[in-house]
Amino acid sequence: MKYQEKFGVMASLTWNSNHWKAEPTEEDLAYSKYDYVKDHAEAFECLNFATDILPAEKEGWFIGYSPILKNRLPLAPIQILFLISTDHANGGTRYVVGIYGFPQLKFWFKRNPSLHPYYKKYHSGSFRSKVEDIILLDTYLPITNLSVQKEGFLPEGKQISQQGWNYLHSDNVENLLGYALKLNPNHQGLIRLMQKLQLNVTPLEEEYEEEDVILEKADSLAGIAKLEAQMLNLTPNKKLRVSGYIERGSIATKVKKLTNYTCQICKAFEVEDAKGFKKEGGGYYIEAHHVVPMARQEKGTLSITNILTVCATHHRQFHYGKVRDLEHTTDTFRFDFDGTAIEIQKISIPKKGQ
Repeated sequence: MKYQEKFGVMASLTWNSNHWKAEPTEEDLAYSKYDYVKDHAEAFECLNFATDILPAEKEGWFIGYSPILKNRLPLAPIQILFLISTDHANGGTRYVVGIYGFPQLKFWFKRNPSLHPYYKKYHSGSFRSKVEDIILLDTYLPITNLSVQKEGFLPEGKQISQQGWNYLHSDNVENLLGYALKLNPNHQGLIRLMQKLQLNVTPLEEEYEEEDVILEKADSLAGIAKLEAQMLNLTPNKKLRVSGYIERGSIATKVKKLTNYTCQICKAFEVEDAKGFKKEGGGYYIEAHHVVPMARQEKGTLSITNILTVCATHHRQFHYGKVRDLEHTTDTFRFDFDGTAIEIQKISIPKKGQ
């Protein structure tokens, strides 16, 4: 592709634990950096990637939203919009989570309220694309102010905007998409979009070949055990990638199964029903908490023995309440939880043959 300035834009969203396909959790709202979201307890971006479950507007358009793009829009037409968000439950790691290809932007696109009840509450958006050009990444792309310069994700000298959005030149877009394809090599929607943009669809040189093989096989207890052994010595940038997989992938699901969807704090306090609440669609809701934040990049922080399963209330208490670490042993955590000392057994992976 011939080099072009202002070819794309990167803008941010409030984190959505339901993958921007349903309303945010209370924790998502509490962690949002946008005043409107906190004041009104609603995030209009919560439907951005619900293209598989919500109807499109006329002619196949699907409307999205970013708090950053509600008042000030790019002056130049753009070919691609990258949406980024900060995962509050993963040490504040920032990710590129999805893409709107060939977007149209204006201050307000109105949704048709007759199409779905959600469209009555979340009635507007600030951009739209055709459904086939909207992509939610299966594996999000971690970014930092260091990596955007090292990998050429932003124009030289630029940092990720906190209160606005970033223009991207065509080389930045190629680098971002190449890296996204490396993390999502079988994502057909991503490949199609790169072809439409007339970009080379070959991923960048593979840096994570060994880890990729491990991750692909980490959908069994034996796979998790192998991943556990490999994670401890990973470099920081590889840890970011693996940590995202732990937080959202099959590992987190299996950890919750291992604790039978119970809040380990409730259980320590001998609450009669320590299980998470029953979801409308079936199954139980419980959250995963990393005791030592992954952002510290310390040995063992990526291990599943660093994970507790907790209810939403106790998860918020870990972040905002009076909780102190007393002692961590090989098998247990001890906390001072609002003046009460409690001990919790760490999650363990059943050994082969058990």
